[in-house]
Amino acid sequence: MAFSPSALVVSFLLSASALTAASPWRSLWNGKDLSGWDTYLAIPHPSAQIPGLPKKPDGQYTEPLGLGRDPLKVFAVQNVDGRPAIRISGQVSGTLSTQEVLENYHLRVQFKWGEKRWPPQENYKRDSAVFFHGHDLGYAPTRAWPRCLEFQVTETDVGDVSTVTTKAMSRGRPQPNTPAIYDPKGEPILLLTRAPHKGANNHCTKSADHEKPHGEWNTLELFCVADEAVLVVNGGMVMRVQQIQRQKGDGWESLTKGFICLQSKNAEIYYRDVEVRAITRLPAEFDGK
Repeated sequence: MAFSPSALVVSFLLSASALTAASPWRSLWNGKDLSGWDTYLAIPHPSAQIPGLPKKPDGQYTEPLGLGRDPLKVFAVQNVDGRPAIRISGQVSGTLSTQEVLENYHLRVQFKWGEKRWPPQENYKRDSAVFFHGHDLGYAPTRAWPRCLEFQVTETDVGDVSTVTTKAMSRGRPQPNTPAIYDPKGEPILLLTRAPHKGANNHCTKSADHEKPHGEWNTLELFCVADEAVLVVNGGMVMRVQQIQRQKGDGWESLTKGFICLQSKNAEIYYRDVEVRAITRLPAEFDGK
C-alpha cells in the first residue's frame, strides 16, 4: 500500500507532536524566589554571627538552624551574567530541596563557582552537590543532608557519586587507597557507607573529567528510571549506578524517587536553569556504557 507525501508529513508531525507532548521540559525553579523549595541548615561554624542560637561556653553552636531558618541568607536569588540564578553562599552546610518528589525523570541544571570560601574548609576544594532520591531531610549525621545519592559537584571531581545512608551498585576499576573509577566493563562495586573507610566504600569516581574552567557555566544532567541513574557532565556520560536502595527496618527496599537538593557546603556556587522532564527509559545512547 502506497502513502502519499502529505500522509507521510502528517504522520511525522503527529509522531513528533506526541513525543514532545510526552516529555516537555518544565522548570523546577521560577527564577524569582525560592517558592516550592525548602531550606535546611546544619549547626553553623562559631565564626557565624547568629543572634539567639544557643552556644556552649567554648563558642560552639549547640543546634542546627534546621528547616526554613536562614538568617544569613545562605540561599538567595541573584542576577548573574544577566540572568537570574540561585546563589548558595556555602557559609553554613545545608540543602535547598524541592518540595516535589520526583520519579522517572531527566534533570538538567547549570552551575558555576563563585569566589567566597568559608571556615573550617576554606582551604579545601570548592564543594557542593546535587542530591537526588532525597528523603528524611536532615537525617544524616551532619544534620544537614537527607538520605540520598550524591551527584558530586566538587572542583575536579564533578560527576563522582556517593551514597548517603543509601546503597547502590556500580562497576569500576578498584584502586589501592582511593575509591574505584567508574568503568562499565569493570567489576561490580557496592556503594555503601562502612566505617572506618567511608570515602572508599560509599563513593565511586567519575570515568572522565568534563568540568569547565573556574568561572564558566557547566551543565549537569541526571537520568533516573526505576532504581537506576546515569550522570552526565557537559555532555559526557561519567557514571551509572543501579539497584539503588534505602533502608527499611532491618532490611533494604528499592529506592526510585525522592526530592532534589542543591547542597551548601564550603564555598559560593550559583545554579540556574533547573528543569526536568518525564522519561520512561534511559536513552539508548547509554546502553553498554
